[in-house]
Amino acid sequence: MFRNYKSELNSKWAKKGLDPTKRYRISAGQWAVFVEQRSTKEFKVLSEANSKLAKRNKYHHHKGIGGYQRKLPQWEQEDKAQRAKGLPMLPNQLGCMGSWWVRARVLAKKAKFRLSFANPMVKEPMKNVFMVAAKHREGCPYCFSR
Repeated sequence: MFRNYKSELNSKWAKKGLDPTKRYRISAGQWAVFVEQRSTKEFKVLSEANSKLAKRNKYHHHKGIGGYQRKLPQWEQEDKAQRAKGLPMLPNQLGCMGSWWVRARVLAKKAKFRLSFANPMVKEPMKNVFMVAAKHREGCPYCFSR
């Protein structure tokens, strides 16, 4: 959450030369330090490098601020519900890592035996995930034995 706050301060206020001290609980002194930090050459070089790196990612995740650690308990509950209904579970089909990758890309809709995604670009890598899972099904007793 704090990272999003700093990012918003930088992109919506500092880069535009605006003063957020009336809107946010930040003093003029704190704001001056923040702007000074964001104005250094080192920060700008690092920011540009990270921006280029982020633009290379074609398959954006939608896990939120908690990342995998926050999503894993939710996904385990979904798997228990699938098991209770007698339906196949994603980790049994794709392994742990494969199912995590798939779930992080937000399923547009869940059907009994068909996966559909909001981003059509995910379709091709999904074929690869299923191929790799099929090859490694025997190698990970934790993932495929549940």
